Amino acid sequence: MDSLRFVKPVQPGESIQVRLTAKEKTPRNKQYGEVRWDVEITTGTGETAATYELLTMNAMRT
Repeated sequence: MDSLRFVKPVQPGESIQVRLTAKEKTPRNKQYGEVRWDVEITTGTGETAATYELLTMNAMRT
């Protein structure tokens, strides 16, 4: 997790939504690659609560 930024507090019991957008895919070897995601967490009213960048390792399709 990189560049974590809290924009607005979320109250207990408040609904949130999380949107992940694939930003970049990089193969590392024949079995695995990295995916870099932009992540946005919004409140039930659609206001941005937090943003960050996420890096995951994923198996390659065969």
